[in-house]
Amino acid sequence: MLGYRGINAGTVRVCDFRRARGLYILYNDYGPNYVGIARGTQGIGQRLLSHDRTRNDAQKTWTRFSWFSFDDVVDVGKTGWSEIRLRSALKEVDAATVVFDMEALMIKVLGTAIQGSQIDMNFNRGQAVKQWHQITYDDLYPGRPLGKVDITRLTDWTLRSYMDEIDGEG
Repeated sequence: MLGYRGINAGTVRVCDFRRARGLYILYNDYGPNYVGIARGTQGIGQRLLSHDRTRNDAQKTWTRFSWFSFDDVVDVGKTGWSEIRLRSALKEVDAATVVFDMEALMIKVLGTAIQGSQIDMNFNRGQAVKQWHQITYDDLYPGRPLGKVDITRLTDWTLRSYMDEIDGEG
């Protein structure tokens, strides 16, 4: 469950969100079909794994997911990596902030953004909340996010071997 934000070397950040706590949505070919919450220390990654192992009829059709973490993400030096820092309590927020964030979340999930009106909606109107994009295999290639960070911090050995193969081809 790697995510990234930024595009240039020095500004791109990669983070492993498996331990993050928050909401997740399972999608099938027609849209969202299950919403869950990860509250424990195992995080969203463990919840997705359990859904994959114990799929019932209502959940058999999910093919992709998205997640929304409430934990903090902190940078790890100049490696290009960030890590999850579990919050022991939510910071105080006012009702207006929560409403704006929920509106932006619903717009993103439901895909209701319309040119000129809701297209510019973003989480917390530019505050500390950041959108991260899920890493795909295309992001392994040189010039893409994983190619711009210290890969020695990558714990997924399958991805590391793919990156080594790509480096050997170039």
